[in-house]
Amino acid sequence: MALLAIGVAFLLFITQANTASVFVGWIVLVLFFATMGELFLSPVGLSLSTKLAPRKFPVQMVALNNLAVALGTALSGSLASFYSRENEVGYFGTMGAITIVLGIIMLLAAKPILRLMRGIR
Repeated sequence: MALLAIGVAFLLFITQANTASVFVGWIVLVLFFATMGELFLSPVGLSLSTKLAPRKFPVQMVALNNLAVALGTALSGSLASFYSRENEVGYFGTMGAITIVLGIIMLLAAKPILRLMRGIR
């Protein structure tokens, strides 16, 4: 669900492409979907990091979760180099589409992943 919300946030940028002045309500709406995506992901990821970790390594698993977030942030910085004012619609459309497709893949993988977790919720 987090990836779908982030994908929607990216696609909302397209509606304001090529406008001289963006209404602040659109910015709030984009940030709302991005924040909801983060809220769907962060608490669940931290919780699962400790629940699925071996008994002696819960702190290391939380650190690994934070490392994954850091790598994602670095990747987003690298992907930002593809942005340009002329390519705004293509950039946000591609980012939104890829994110939504990944979200759908994760939704399809949810049941097999839950089975592998052996009842941990």
